[in-house]
Amino acid sequence: MLKTSTVVACVLALSGSAAMAQNWPSNWIPPGPNDAPGGANGAARVRYHAHSDGLARHEPNELVVPLSPSMTLSSNLAPLTKRTLPVSLPSYLAPSRQRRTIRILAPPGFTWEDAPPGGKVSGGDFGSAQLEITKDPRDARAVVIRRTVVFDKSEIPVAQYGAWRAFLQQTDALMHKSVRLLQASPAGSKAQTEAKVTK
Repeated sequence: MLKTSTVVACVLALSGSAAMAQNWPSNWIPPGPNDAPGGANGAARVRYHAHSDGLARHEPNELVVPLSPSMTLSSNLAPLTKRTLPVSLPSYLAPSRQRRTIRILAPPGFTWEDAPPGGKVSGGDFGSAQLEITKDPRDARAVVIRRTVVFDKSEIPVAQYGAWRAFLQQTDALMHKSVRLLQASPAGSKAQTEAKVTK
């Protein structure tokens, strides 16, 4: 099983007067040195730095930060309602265990609203998914999001495709949530948020 662990440091410029670009744009990671030392039992740890001007969107008096890319697992891995052939997942995806820990700092003038509930999805032989969202006890400005997705099977028979698709849809419903920042007072200047991701 491939196990991945990633560390990402991001600086996000947020404007209080302009709408944010598309969430998680495909070009948000610029060229730069990466560090991906190997590990035991198929584990890998990746480090990289990134910058995005479109990681959050602006709403009246609020900033909304999505916790997942806009592309869903079900639309990518199970777009059809029915299949006549088995599904073969690529080797980099299954079997695998992917963990991400995302730490987001509130910009000046913003406070965190109540976090949405996390949860866990059990997919049986297919794998599992888990989401935890907590406030950082060491820093009132920060929230910490822990996301884990496990794929155990690389071949999905036609007879199991419906259950596989249901597992992916449940995982999407769990992971595609957002955390919200409430603007405490009107701010005319640009704010900056630092998002540090450890996976």
